[in-house]
Amino acid sequence: MTNYRAILQYHYREKTTTQIAKLCECSRTTVAKTIKRAKECGIDSSALELMQDSELLETLYPKRARRDGYEKPVFDIYFSVIPNEIAYEELAPSERNAEVLAVTNETVKKSKYWAWKTLEYALFRSFGYKISQ
Repeated sequence: MTNYRAILQYHYREKTTTQIAKLCECSRTTVAKTIKRAKECGIDSSALELMQDSELLETLYPKRARRDGYEKPVFDIYFSVIPNEIAYEELAPSERNAEVLAVTNETVKKSKYWAWKTLEYALFRSFGYKISQ
């Protein structure tokens, strides 16, 4: 499956069509058509960051996205560096918050907290799901 997000991200980082095609393992034609479609649809780098992969596909190629048998991405991959300083916010549900606050080792506590925050972010970005109390 073509990674349209990667194509556009490389394009916004000013890579050439040939470079993008090699990095994304697709043809230069696919790269050029994707960039052209993104311009026609008004997708700039800031809009791209706010879109889920399924939204991107739907916006770029609505007929293709709705075609029977066409598989939408199952998941996105998120990773993040754990910052040195963390301002702990309330986690939902309360059991998760209690689990993190009960940890006495600060490094483990930061890791657990950041893992849950990254998961919350991923659930929202990938599926539009917001965790609440």
